Amino acid sequence: MEINLRARTGLVSDLGVFDQVVGTGGGGHVQLLQRAGSFLTYRSFCPPDDLADRGLLGVDSCYYAQDALRLWDITSRYVEGIVSLHYKTDVAVKEDLELQTWCREITEIGLRGAQDRGFPTSLQTREQACHFITMCIFTCTGQHSSNFTSGRYEKEMLAICASDCAGNVDDY
Repeated sequence: MEINLRARTGLVSDLGVFDQVVGTGGGGHVQLLQRAGSFLTYRSFCPPDDLADRGLLGVDSCYYAQDALRLWDITSRYVEGIVSLHYKTDVAVKEDLELQTWCREITEIGLRGAQDRGFPTSLQTREQACHFITMCIFTCTGQHSSNFTSGRYEKEMLAICASDCAGNVDDY
């Protein structure tokens, strides 16, 4: 994903912004991020899987889990609708070279060979395409902003993604 590539080349690269302003500069932060990145798996990018793996499903006091699952569900339903309009069969997904190239590029280049951590290099079914696309959208929106907002973003995301749902956004 472009944002990750730019962060690696401009912020956390040797002689990047972090080298100049972070206490672990001089390469220490690069090693730290590489080590941390090695723990990221496909499941850890997908809240239903990640939260289940960490035993946080159904924990009433885990507000992040509740919000993340709601945003994931809304995003997933939106993606399923779009995918079902564009791809009528699993074969259509397999034969879409642009989709397959995009998936492989994210895994092999953007995430630096993350197929050994469960990230796909190809999408074989509409269900796999929906899951992967939902993961990408969620990661770039709700997850990326979860540390920087106090609910405003989530309401905007709900308004955008749930616009086809009946009722008021505040009901979600």
